[in-house]
Amino acid sequence: MKKMISAVCVVAMLFVSGALFSDSNQALSHLQGYVNTLMNKALFGNMKVVRSPKVVRINTRANKRIRLTLTQGKRYLIMAAGDNNVQDVDLYLYDSRNVLVARDILTPNGNGAAGTDAGIVIMPFTTGNFSLKIVVWQGSGSVAYLMGTY
Repeated sequence: MKKMISAVCVVAMLFVSGALFSDSNQALSHLQGYVNTLMNKALFGNMKVVRSPKVVRINTRANKRIRLTLTQGKRYLIMAAGDNNVQDVDLYLYDSRNVLVARDILTPNGNGAAGTDAGIVIMPFTTGNFSLKIVVWQGSGSVAYLMGTY
């Protein structure tokens, strides 16, 4: 009986981890589509990724905060895209005093479906620590994000 319960638990864990892995792959794929769309535009054609893509899991009306260090005078592009279960992703960037300095609450539709991606362009006046807040307003799932300079 104990072996059967253990086997059921292992199968359930594998099922859940497979679903999470699948969601992560969807989010990364959507982010890649968003990046490809932007790279075809003259302004962003020479973008260099300075923060590798990461994936976070966010529930409806929840958020994740990520610390970033930005350098004065550099132009940054911060992008995020959700998996198929995420319908609305917004980005908010705060300075070290927690003052909102940039946001994307209107989706540029870089990857097609409304609300599945977001992007911020910023050139900071000072070098320092910033806080990126990723919010999922509708749906819940995986959100991939990255940061580049151009």
